[in-house]
Amino acid sequence: MSQSVQQNQSQTEKGVSTSAVDWQKRCQELIAERDKLQMELAEVKKDRDDYLRAVKALLPEKEYSFTKEELLSQVCKHPSFEEFIAELEKEPGN
Repeated sequence: MSQSVQQNQSQTEKGVSTSAVDWQKRCQELIAERDKLQMELAEVKKDRDDYLRAVKALLPEKEYSFTKEELLSQVCKHPSFEEFIAELEKEPGN
C-alpha cells in the first residue's frame, strides 16, 4: 500500500472512532439530562401535591343533607334554564 492510501485509511479510522466517541459522549449527556429532568419532575409533582393538600386543608368541609339519589331525582322536576329565562321575560315590567 502506498503511503497516501495508508494515511487516508488512518484518517478514516480516526474519523470513525472520533465519531463513535462523540456519539457516546452525546448519549451520556442526554441520559444525564433525562435523569436530571426526571428528578425535577418528581420534585414538582411533590410540590403540587403538597400545595393541593394545603388548599384542601384550608377549605371548610361541607356536609350535605341529601344523597346523590335524592339530587338526581329532582333533575326533571324543575324547568330548564331556558324555560326559566322565558318565564322571567314574560313577567310584566320586563
